[in-house]
Amino acid sequence: MKKSSSAFSLIEVSLVVLIISLIAAGILTTTNIIKKSRLQTAQILTKNSPVNNIPNLVAWFETSLDSSFIGNEKSDGTAISTWYDNNPNAASKNNATQSTSTNGPTFTANVFNSGIPAIRFDGSDDYLVFDGSSLINSSYTIFIVEQRRSDKSDNYFMGGSNVGVNQILILGYRSNSVATQAHYANDLNYSGIATYSSPISRIHTYSLNIAASQSNSGKRYWINGSGASATNAANTSQTSPITSYTGATFGKYASNYFNGDFAEAIIFNRNLSSEERLSVETYLGKKYNIQVATS
Repeated sequence: MKKSSSAFSLIEVSLVVLIISLIAAGILTTTNIIKKSRLQTAQILTKNSPVNNIPNLVAWFETSLDSSFIGNEKSDGTAISTWYDNNPNAASKNNATQSTSTNGPTFTANVFNSGIPAIRFDGSDDYLVFDGSSLINSSYTIFIVEQRRSDKSDNYFMGGSNVGVNQILILGYRSNSVATQAHYANDLNYSGIATYSSPISRIHTYSLNIAASQSNSGKRYWINGSGASATNAANTSQTSPITSYTGATFGKYASNYFNGDFAEAIIFNRNLSSEERLSVETYLGKKYNIQVATS
């Protein structure tokens, strides 16, 4: 009997080990299913987004669609050479590119909303170049979804190479607690940014209306929504457009490089209406699970 009891005990141990292994495998599978589901939801939201139907869209970069990247670059840690423009109305796409692999940001899976990939910039030498000429002498509305990974100053996620008044568009963090919408020496700054402690996903909305006679003229900036209570900064007197824009980039301004993750950039060369702007912010909020203020 003792021998049988001992044998039965070994069987029990084996069963327990097997069950634990299956449970662990089940947890892993469930996690992967959730991540895949969030990515698929993001893809559906993107394909049905109001962005597709709003006039004056000049470029649309995002990270959830298969069409956003070259196939073999969609794996963790791989340098991105091309971030494809998904503007459905453009005959000629405004792709963001990097010809030097060591300067390419890297594809990183499951960053935003624990399922949506990111383009990760290392804060040292990563950047992508695109054509910013459509913003010259024009009003604009730009949406950026990102999360910084540093408290450093001059942490800009959009910029260029110009240095001259109104000769460049600079977007990002001027300091740990200050966001900027700068045309170089013609800047709108917002000092209400929470100081950095860990990566936090944010929706930034920037608008410029160059029509000085209109009530919503000048620069405006919102964070996580365009409701009246969420208006963070405005200057109705800053109506001067960008007069030139050389070397437009994601990931740096001059020698100041972005340390953080990028998910989406939507660029219009028009000042959108409040309704249009809110519809885009609502779409982005649902996609990235970011609470958007609507009133």
